[in-house]
Amino acid sequence: MKKIRISRAKFENLAYLALNIVNIMTYLMVFAASIMKAKEGSFADIIQAIYCTIISFLLILHEFTSPAWSLLYFGFLSVHRGKALFMLFLGCLVMCKIAFNIIVSMIAFTVGFVYFILSLVPSLPPPNGFLVHWQHRQDFWAEGLDLAVPAPLTPSVYGLHPSAWHPPTHPYPAMTPVDYFRKEAIVY
Repeated sequence: MKKIRISRAKFENLAYLALNIVNIMTYLMVFAASIMKAKEGSFADIIQAIYCTIISFLLILHEFTSPAWSLLYFGFLSVHRGKALFMLFLGCLVMCKIAFNIIVSMIAFTVGFVYFILSLVPSLPPPNGFLVHWQHRQDFWAEGLDLAVPAPLTPSVYGLHPSAWHPPTHPYPAMTPVDYFRKEAIVY
């Protein structure tokens, strides 16, 4: 029986596609919650709901494809921490005593905290739109275009302590960064 092996690139791509879908669903729920808040609210709640519906609609548009103007003026949406803070903001906007709005606020807070946790991982690429991830999915899953499993990272010269960049002052020959990480022992 053949084992199915999914490369890291395919897994990351599927995870980002899932995050895009979760974002779109959250924005749609925020859109609905803002309308619910406007139906039973005061004049200030209605104005707040109008802003929230406009923002939700633009965020759904941004989630499908990131136009250049949105990246220019709303660049914080292109980093995980910016998306996290904006999700928390949306959760606060729709919070009221209606049960549906409380549930939507909790979902927005949860997604915001997930993005905040993702912002703490430095090796993750920035979030892109759904169409970008969909195109990557098409490329990765095409016949014969699977990316290989990444090799273990090898330390580079810049990963060394600065004292290892210069030759030693003792009588032994100077070590290069390649010699420094060589598996076999160096005999002088």
